[in-house]
Amino acid sequence: MRGLTHRGFNPEGQSAFVIGAGGAGCAVAAELAVVGAAVRVFDVSSDRASALATRLSRAGYPVTAADTPDPSGFSLVVNATPLGMRPDDPLPLDPALLSPEMLVADVVMKPRVTSFLEQARARRCEIQLGEAVMLYQLDAQIEFFRENLVVGAPAAR
Repeated sequence: MRGLTHRGFNPEGQSAFVIGAGGAGCAVAAELAVVGAAVRVFDVSSDRASALATRLSRAGYPVTAADTPDPSGFSLVVNATPLGMRPDDPLPLDPALLSPEMLVADVVMKPRVTSFLEQARARRCEIQLGEAVMLYQLDAQIEFFRENLVVGAPAAR
């Protein structure tokens, strides 16, 4: 979220389409839901997408599962899959479904600009690079440890 807000995108009240319900997808969907985005999750395993949506919905967050990888009408689209790490990977969804008013993000860090992000840029979408995940995650970890370490306490053995 820090990467998104740093670039001027406030997810609160926005609609977000998250592709992938694995580890990264769970984290992305949960964080978006916590800050007030309406989240829809797609995964090649519909059971996994449904399970994630059910868990977050039971916790009171507006998350639903999608049957198809169609981001039409969403303001944020996030690829939270490993697709894009290798040059021969398929795209996570049909780029023809992307429109210029969408912000398209990827969690993949290498290559820096994935084929998916290249396709989004070609459709005049703003893009968010995967490296923002790591950059701002480090800030959050430092902040966590500063707030939770007791200075002068004996070291745990």
